[in-house]
Amino acid sequence: MKISLSLLRRMSVGRQLALAFAVVLCLTGALGTGSLLALREVQTHALELDDKWLEGVGQLADVRTALVEARELEIKHSRSTDGSYHAEYEEKLGATLSVIDKALASYKGKVASDGERERFNAVTKSLQAYQKATEKVVALGRDKKQQDAADISDGLGSTTYDETLGALTTLTKFNFKGGHRAALTVAETYAQARWVVIGLMGAALLLGLGMAMLITRHLIGQLGGEPATAVA
Repeated sequence: MKISLSLLRRMSVGRQLALAFAVVLCLTGALGTGSLLALREVQTHALELDDKWLEGVGQLADVRTALVEARELEIKHSRSTDGSYHAEYEEKLGATLSVIDKALASYKGKVASDGERERFNAVTKSLQAYQKATEKVVALGRDKKQQDAADISDGLGSTTYDETLGALTTLTKFNFKGGHRAALTVAETYAQARWVVIGLMGAALLLGLGMAMLITRHLIGQLGGEPATAVA
């Protein structure tokens, strides 16, 4: 305090006022900068939650829905003795498989870790096995070998379908966990940012009040009291 008063005594009134305003502006700038940096961190993790994890869960849900539909069409194809229905089933089956390929291609572009890549590869591997089984079922159905088609559908088709669903479930759980971690990070970042802003605000108030008291005290000392009293 003594050092501060000594410095103020050697300064003109104009410089004292300029110093006070400069301190206020610096504190305001520090508060604004700290707030913006904190908001940027919150935004980064919030975007990760949206663009990565939530979108990934949506894409995997599309794959699961299309896969279930493909399985139903494959079973119908294997049981149908009316060849006129085969073309319809095959057209719909091709459309559902196209949906699966498109969703997985979009998801693949956002794979971010070795663990996720391993789970994703398990999905594509089992899916390829299921598609090969489906191709066999369709080919046998076209050749009017419904019993053979049904046997493959109930055997290899069912096994590879279950494996694909299982791999999808594992990858989906991985995304849910990743989203949960991202949400926790957002909450933690927000809490840290809040305390940083509160700390800066507190420091700004304390320094501002301190400077105001020092300068006011010094000016009154230089004037010999309150201006009205000094004039009188």
